[in-house]
Amino acid sequence: SATADASLFSKYFGCCPIITAEGRLHHVTTYFLEDIYESLNYHLPSDSPASISGDAYQRKE
Repeated sequence: SATADASLFSKYFGCCPIITAEGRLHHVTTYFLEDIYESLNYHLPSDSPASISGDAYQRKE
């Protein structure tokens, strides 16, 4: 993992060797379920257990 401290794990597992491999960068796109619903023109029923109403849900843009 790019975020793991390899030397810490190596010491924990008895100073085992650390192998590295060059990686690639992959772009990530974030999709919100509500946006997909909107693009599909799908409307979640207001009485659905998955429905959130009022101020309980405010997505940060």
